[in-house]
Parts: sequence; C-alpha cells; structure tokens
Amino acid sequence: MCFDRAVRLAELTGEDGLPLDEWRAERDAVREDLLAHGYSQDADAFVQSYGSTAADASLLRVPLVGFLDGRDPRVLGTLDHVQSRLGEGGALLHRYDPEGTADGVDGPEGAFLLCSFEMVSALVLAGRTAEARDRFETLCARAEPLGLFAEEMAPDDGSMLGNYPQAFTHLALIEAALNLDASGTTDELHDWAARGG
Repeated sequence: MCFDRAVRLAELTGEDGLPLDEWRAERDAVREDLLAHGYSQDADAFVQSYGSTAADASLLRVPLVGFLDGRDPRVLGTLDHVQSRLGEGGALLHRYDPEGTADGVDGPEGAFLLCSFEMVSALVLAGRTAEARDRFETLCARAEPLGLFAEEMAPDDGSMLGNYPQAFTHLALIEAALNLDASGTTDELHDWAARGG
C-alpha cells in the first residue's frame, strides 16, 4: 500500500527524480504476493498471516483502500470470515483473537470500535447497504451521552474501554457515514440523525 500511495502522490504532484518505475514494480510484486499467499482457500478469506486461517479485522481495509473491489468474492468471503470469527454483541468486532495471536498483550480485549465502524464501510462497498445501515445505527446508539466513543467497548455491558475519546474511532465513524451517504441511503441516514441518533 505504501508503494501505491507513494506512486500516486508523486504522479499528482509531478515530482521529478523519484524512482517511480522501481516503486511501481515493487507495488505490483507485493500485490501479486498478497493475492497468492494472503488469501486462504480453506477460510475463503484473506487471513492474518500466510499459511494461517486466523481472521484479522484489519483486512476490512482491502476494499476501503481500493486493493480489490468491495463485491469481489474474496472480499465478501473475508467480511463473512471476520464477522464469524471476531463478531460479538451485534455490530461489534474484535480486531483479532488475542488467544491465537502472539501479540504480547496480556488478557482479553474489548471490541475494537474502529474495526466495527470499518465493517460498516466495507459492507457498503460490498453492496450490503441495509446491513451496513443497521450496524451503523446500532453502533451509534451505544455512544456516550456526548456522542463520543472510546477505543474499545465491552460487548456485554457497553462500557467504554481504552483511550477515551479515541480519534481513530471517530474517523472510522465519519468514513462509515460518508460511505452510507454516498450509497444512496441518504434519506434514511438523515431521518435517523433527525430522530437524535
């Protein structure tokens, strides 16, 4: 992704003297490698690491950054895989399974709200707008009285966990709202906002 964005930025700015051909070649090589090894036929999804079937909610970014179209069967399989392995408490998602990942973090984590809102955006790009809207409304209904969110949420009682307020959560919320708005669910989104969210 870094190579792709560096190439795009250089093309937009007209910056001279950069090794764009090398960057393009490296970008293409990374893409081919990810498509060949990052997707598991067994899981019918992109996975956390090569040779694994573990889910990772960061893979919701695959359509959001334009790596693949949101309706690509591999993306659809990934959305379902992430939901089935990491979903909890309705619209909430964990970012990965800490018990199956040697990440050095001790103990359980709450649901990661950035990932929960990114699922909304990914569902919109997958054409599943009704499901996306329902998730968005469910998540927004769990905001604190001032409409703020933390980094994580306890699925059982809705307690905010981690950094509060968390800017990344709110950026994902805004991205989800923009994606819903662009999908043609504008009237429903405005009606929901008019009812007080």
